[in-house]
Amino acid sequence: MTQWVEAPSTGWPDWAVASTPRDLKKRKSLFGHFASWMARNVPHLWSGQPDPGYTPEFLETQLTNLLATESELAAHRILANWWDMLLGEGHRLKRWNVRPGSQRVKLPPERPSFVRRDFQLLTQLRPIEAAFLDRLGSSLDSRQRYHAFMLSAVLNGGILSTERLSALLGLSADAVQMIDGVLWATLNLPVSGSPNGRPLRWYPDALTATLLTKVLENGPLVTDRHNRATDDRHIEATRTGL
Repeated sequence: MTQWVEAPSTGWPDWAVASTPRDLKKRKSLFGHFASWMARNVPHLWSGQPDPGYTPEFLETQLTNLLATESELAAHRILANWWDMLLGEGHRLKRWNVRPGSQRVKLPPERPSFVRRDFQLLTQLRPIEAAFLDRLGSSLDSRQRYHAFMLSAVLNGGILSTERLSALLGLSADAVQMIDGVLWATLNLPVSGSPNGRPLRWYPDALTATLLTKVLENGPLVTDRHNRATDDRHIEATRTGL
């Protein structure tokens, strides 16, 4: 029987070396706090134990507890990103299949300039996000996994224009790369009146990157694309759905 030993709290875990953040040397103090906290509170996650037995609710609570240890906005963002990177790497290596938690954003202390329509839209968006995360916890075939990747790119990955969505529909596997643990893709944005596009390097969030990795495991990216009219129907359907 395999014996799992708690990972040392002095560096990024060896099992997840491919996802090692590039900013650890600049943030030694914060990372030391992160590593010690992870080893103490979620040791099976930190050591990369397959099927660690943590429920989504438990991990959601632990992430909340982790973020509560820091008060600065920058520290919140960094800790949440390190957590997502570690969890995403475990998914990529098939060590676990835990439902991803919701994206965490600590708002600035200034009063937000929301208007009534913003809140009305949020009440429609939250159930979609919750249903999406619940659906990810069940079995998905290759086409459903591709659709989940596209939806996550819109909800979480910054694909907020028809130009970027059109470019994402045309994304090919050879345009996706990972360097120093960071996954990125080159989107070929359409340019009006020109047959050539404008390249844009896109860094998806941890959840979208995990879904993209799983899509690529099935071979070349498969879409329903046949011609420009089909692309337009995809984009219009997405806009209408949102």
